[in-house]
Amino acid sequence: MNNNTLAMHVFGNWLWELRHVVKWLILAVAFCFGASSAVWGQQGGSIERIKANLENLPADSHKVNILNKIGRDALDRGQMDSAEVYFLQAQHLADSLGFLYGQQQALLGRGERLLEQQQVDSAERVLERAMALDTGTPLRLENQNLLATAYRYQGENHRAIELYKQALADIDTTEQARRAAGFAMNMAGAYMNLGYTAEAFRHFDKGISYAEAAQDSVYLATALNNVGLAYNNEEQFGEASYYLQRALRISRALDSKLGELRALLNLGITRSGQSEFAVAESLYNEALELSAEVRPNTPPVRIRYNLGELYHRMEQYDRAEEYFQLSLENSRTMKLPQGMFYNISGLGNVAEGRGDLAGAVDWHTQALEVAERLDNLSFLREAHEKLYQVQKKRQQFQQALGHLETLKSLTDSLHTQRREQMLTEYQTRLEVQRKDQRNRVLEAEKYEQQAQLRFQYWLLGIGVFVIAVIGIFAFLLYRANREKNRINSELESQKRALEETNKVQNKLFGMVAHDLRNPLSALIGMLELIRSQTLSKREIESLVAELELSLQQNVNIMENLLVWAKQQMSGLSLELESINARELADDIVEAHKFNAEHKQVELQNNIPGELVARGDYNMLKLVLRNLVSNGLKFSEEGDKVTIDARARDGEILFEVRDTGIGIPENMQPDIFGEEIQSRKGTRRERGSGMGLKLCREFVERQGGTIWFESEEGRGTTFYFTLPSPADNR
Repeated sequence: MNNNTLAMHVFGNWLWELRHVVKWLILAVAFCFGASSAVWGQQGGSIERIKANLENLPADSHKVNILNKIGRDALDRGQMDSAEVYFLQAQHLADSLGFLYGQQQALLGRGERLLEQQQVDSAERVLERAMALDTGTPLRLENQNLLATAYRYQGENHRAIELYKQALADIDTTEQARRAAGFAMNMAGAYMNLGYTAEAFRHFDKGISYAEAAQDSVYLATALNNVGLAYNNEEQFGEASYYLQRALRISRALDSKLGELRALLNLGITRSGQSEFAVAESLYNEALELSAEVRPNTPPVRIRYNLGELYHRMEQYDRAEEYFQLSLENSRTMKLPQGMFYNISGLGNVAEGRGDLAGAVDWHTQALEVAERLDNLSFLREAHEKLYQVQKKRQQFQQALGHLETLKSLTDSLHTQRREQMLTEYQTRLEVQRKDQRNRVLEAEKYEQQAQLRFQYWLLGIGVFVIAVIGIFAFLLYRANREKNRINSELESQKRALEETNKVQNKLFGMVAHDLRNPLSALIGMLELIRSQTLSKREIESLVAELELSLQQNVNIMENLLVWAKQQMSGLSLELESINARELADDIVEAHKFNAEHKQVELQNNIPGELVARGDYNMLKLVLRNLVSNGLKFSEEGDKVTIDARARDGEILFEVRDTGIGIPENMQPDIFGEEIQSRKGTRRERGSGMGLKLCREFVERQGGTIWFESEEGRGTTFYFTLPSPADNR
């Protein structure tokens, strides 16, 4: 995803939520305080006449309602200072009267005004104070929506989503479809900020459905705008253009300036993504003019950023820098950390485009600091990727490799989150299917009960003939139930088999993604540095040694994964034969010789040359290989790993002993358990986490037992037994 499309994450859905929240709150006030509405009507609807009579009204709850209504009207007209005055008067009067409902109304109005002017920190404090009052569902819903929006503007998207969920769960989506559309759209914006694209699109779709159900053109235009924005984020510009053109037409037909402003800005992003730079520039300038008209007191932060991005793509670096600096200054003034990140990153790109690589590193380092404060995976990945590219151009390969390794680790974390998101989505779908199936069963049972009742009435009138019918029906019912039970039994068996297969498959995919991606990504980074031909012979020899070690580790991991997968999917056949234990151990030692020399660990085979065991050759080889690999993995420089075996009471006792760091006591009870777990070695070596589990299973399948003795800091010895052929007894 390029910077232009990433810009859509900067500020969410600023320009549409607040106006509609105003309408909801006015409706709630009108519904709950009919007397105030009546007085409003008696005054002929004239705001000025109401204001003139304020001084003559007694200081009671009725006056609080009037003050809040005037404040709402001022907010709708964009008279922010006037609105603040009336809301403060209403708040102070409500405080003195102990009128909690009026107090919460006034606080919501103030919070909304602060959000409108992008004073997000102050808005959060005011709205949290209003939430503590909790005077009832209508105002609580609006309070949750506004407070969640404040969290979202500050990058606290998880907190925002929880509040949106609570609000959406408390309303009747049929009766309050318009309000439900707003909550669904807001929640989709928060998911999009987190990079949860599938969940975001699901809520966008909900928002469109609710807006259509409400037959509200304003909300429909907003929903279309948001879907277009989401397609922009996914760089599907053709689809984005379709939705945004519709949103622009509806907004202009409704004379909705804010809706038109959003559509113009998002269409500019679409055209820029399609490399139609002249058209994009025209749309942005039109949006600037409209923003000055409808938001005269709010800097056009987002428009300026996108103009900077447009001029950067056009390689007009002076103009790009001018707009990035303006937008960055506005973001800092309004305390918008996401805006700060994008503009700082944009300035880094401009410096890189000019060939000022040192300046680019400084800017991207600042962007990384902002990303770390936000704890945003997408931002962190982008910052590390930029620093990796620039450091590589500067031939600072050690720093470049560090950023590359961090980038790969972050990519793995992001993939894990997305897999978890998809799993949650599938579970939700399965739950819906389960409920539908249960409803169908209940409907069938209801129908069957009605049929039985009619059948009983029929029995009373027919007499002897009915007795025969009862016998026939009983037989048919018995056969139908027997068939039903058989089908249910088969379905349950298939379900269990499918769940087991999915469980095995998910484990395998998860381990392959987690255990192999990072080592292989590091190998790619090392090869890239070697290919740059800027390294000395000594540095190349060092990297080659690291490559060989990493490849050996990956081979061990892959062999364990493949053996485990074959065992789970189709089973492994057991082929018992007489095996020369010394020769097999020599092969293991030779395979791990490089790893041992690299760590300066002594690896020794003490098995007598004539010792023969009875077992499966491949299984025994895997057991010894895993135990030796573990011994080397948890040994330090100067330690020793020894393989030994001897005949004992009709069986062969094998020992793999190391003098390494040992196994912590809290891990020892579960070392052979079913739960797949892994810990890093003394040099942060990775493993698949299944080696010891396979050892236990393969030893037991060959008729032996396995156990260990370990003392933390002094080393570990693994013992296992196999049957002995007759010539060893």
